[in-house]
Amino acid sequence: MKINYDVIVSGAGPAGCTCAYFLAREGLRVLLLEKRKIPREKLCAGGVPGRVFNLLPIESFKERCISLKKYILSFGLTKTAAGEFSEGNLYSVERDKFDACLAELAKVAGADLAEECNLIGVEDFGKYVTVTTKDNKAYSAYYLAASDGGFSTVAEQFGFFSKDESCFGTCGFFRLYAGVEALEKYRHTVHLDFNFIPGGVAGIVPKTDYLWTGIYCGRKAKFAEMGSAALKFAGMLGITGTHDGFRGMFIPLYRKKNNPVKGRVLLLGEAARLVNPLSGDGILPAVQSGIIASEVIIK
Repeated sequence: MKINYDVIVSGAGPAGCTCAYFLAREGLRVLLLEKRKIPREKLCAGGVPGRVFNLLPIESFKERCISLKKYILSFGLTKTAAGEFSEGNLYSVERDKFDACLAELAKVAGADLAEECNLIGVEDFGKYVTVTTKDNKAYSAYYLAASDGGFSTVAEQFGFFSKDESCFGTCGFFRLYAGVEALEKYRHTVHLDFNFIPGGVAGIVPKTDYLWTGIYCGRKAKFAEMGSAALKFAGMLGITGTHDGFRGMFIPLYRKKNNPVKGRVLLLGEAARLVNPLSGDGILPAVQSGIIASEVIIK
């Protein structure tokens, strides 16, 4: 078998792009597969810790982010605390633009980027792995780093997680196009309300021309229930406006006994279920796991 690449990375999210960047930077032959056309939508609040900008050379992207300077924390909209973030602590990003920036970073470093390339099959032959795509193409490499999301095709095919180990969170949001007054009030402010629904966190995160208005809970919940709660939260804050429909998703959550490595296959980011079970946040652990995986593969 001809080995086409040193490493194949499936999924061009923060984990996959980070891994591909550091591998390509060291001169390895890297293929980065993405099943959709970049930029693509990602259901996410888009809160990026400032530490991410210390881990990756994307300082210029900060100009396209909203710096979050203030926070409001509440409990059922009764007990409330407010304060200020230290400078550069947290940013609000549009995930399609953020992920596209990271994909370009990996590409410039030397990784081959294949968009609209849906991985459907993987085989580990001991000394190398092969992947096949929906358009009947096949590639081989010494390692496969899978970062293809919470419901990872790779994780399923290799049996990384048994059904009795599975636990899920639920996340959903509206793009709420509120009035000028509300947009200005939350321009640099994030509001999180804990236990707005049992075991759930409701939130407002500012974007350029709308307010991300969403909710997360560490259990499987009905999307209709989540959507109603998110709108109720905004209404209780006096925020009104139009929206373009509720978007929801289930998030598989990590358990300590889950091993993210089998043979020459490594799981990264959401594919490895590296998600904060209390908040649903996964961007920082995704980037960190991409770095760790690249270091392990290089070694």
